[in-house]
Amino acid sequence: MSEYSPSIRDALSIYDIFSALPQHLILPPSLIDIVLDYASYWPHTLTTISSPLRVTGGHAQAGGQEPYANKLCLTTPPLGLPPPPSDDESRPEKPEGIERTERSDLQDWAPPRGEHPCRKIVFELASHDQGFGGSREDKGAYSHSWTWFDAAVAAPDRNLPVRAHSTTTGPTLPASAGSSTTNTSSTDSDIDIDSDFDSDQADEDRQEEEGKADEKPPPPKKHPFLPPSTLVQSNAVAERETKRHTVTWSWDDDSKADSLTADEAESSGRGRDTVNGRFVRELKIGDSVELWARARFPAWSNHVEEASVRVYWAV
Repeated sequence: MSEYSPSIRDALSIYDIFSALPQHLILPPSLIDIVLDYASYWPHTLTTISSPLRVTGGHAQAGGQEPYANKLCLTTPPLGLPPPPSDDESRPEKPEGIERTERSDLQDWAPPRGEHPCRKIVFELASHDQGFGGSREDKGAYSHSWTWFDAAVAAPDRNLPVRAHSTTTGPTLPASAGSSTTNTSSTDSDIDIDSDFDSDQADEDRQEEEGKADEKPPPPKKHPFLPPSTLVQSNAVAERETKRHTVTWSWDDDSKADSLTADEAESSGRGRDTVNGRFVRELKIGDSVELWARARFPAWSNHVEEASVRVYWAV
């Protein structure tokens, strides 16, 4: 039996059900929140990349900063934000090789619960390394594996001003495997400007744009040279056959890095510092999750056959 995936409307209907009970049976909203969390009754988004990709290692002198040694697999939609209208002509078509499933449409959207609404992240990976190399005792194990996956947070510019009369910026999707994301906001040609548009406001906008031109670009993203203790999953060493791994991070995870749970995670190819739930609990509304594939040292390569990320949040 497959697991039921509730939509935002499904989750909100629970509040309506409890509100319709007799007065002496009505539960306060805070208690309903606890019930929904205990039942894991949350909507979610699914971002999937189905086109295979390969990441190859390089020389140690470069410190793992070669562009071919780190590849962005996918970026999830901003946490808890509504999808763009389905009839928006400015919305680009779904990129080739990328599948995305929304569990609600725009009219069903409701504000997420609290500033940190994320409850669970599920990574599903199908991958393998180059099929040779490493020591004999490490073959088939995860220690001394130099191909792995990392997760990172892509936070929005929360101070970005919104131009008057422009349409709301929607979620973003990667254009293709390892490429930059495509923003679904409208262009200037799509902005409806009133005939009585304030010229002072226009001057302010122009000055603001000129100021942005003088700003320095953000520093390049720094990539870890060796597998960190926060990695999502490593590949088994010297195994050419594709293996599937499902990694779940939950908001109520609370194990320490020196615990038995951390030992078990590390022995299965996960980072021992991923069992504390911190990554999930610290995600804010609007944050996106990036999934990176990495490889280090010559001849090592990370062959990614499939990868997907499900992000669950509370409403």
